[in-house]
Amino acid sequence: MYYLININISNEEPNHYKNLYFKYIFLGNTINNRILENGKFTRIYYSTPLCSFNGIYTLLNIDDIIESNYNNSFNNRLMINVEKNSVLLNNIKQLEEKILKVVEIKNKRLTCNIYNELMKGFLKLNYKNNLNSCKIMLKMSGIWETENSYGLSYKYYYLKEHIK
Repeated sequence: MYYLININISNEEPNHYKNLYFKYIFLGNTINNRILENGKFTRIYYSTPLCSFNGIYTLLNIDDIIESNYNNSFNNRLMINVEKNSVLLNNIKQLEEKILKVVEIKNKRLTCNIYNELMKGFLKLNYKNNLNSCKIMLKMSGIWETENSYGLSYKYYYLKEHIK
């Protein structure tokens, strides 16, 4: 049997993360980060009474997505309309901040990389198929930390079929 928790970030309602409960967020052991020199990494778990996930998975309801092939590879950029998606972007920023406050890292700058990337009007996504009928899923897998700042490790996925 498979479980799916449908966590949506709204593009219509401010401060709205449907079905996300912060009491179910847990942190793993902190290890040395293999990507950031002298950095640390802490895995995020989302564990309910029914099931556990290695990360927080959310559906992004993005309006007005434009495909753009980037060097004809799997590393493509999706252009998004920042103005049309302003409520979604603010919800993502607030969600990032709330998750990062779980760790309570003092004397370091909290960095909202997901929000900052989306505010530039694009997101990077590995795909090779047409995106006409898909949803974008965001996986927040952990918390990275350097000497001066910290933020969420994340990746986007495309879902071919709409999840209700």
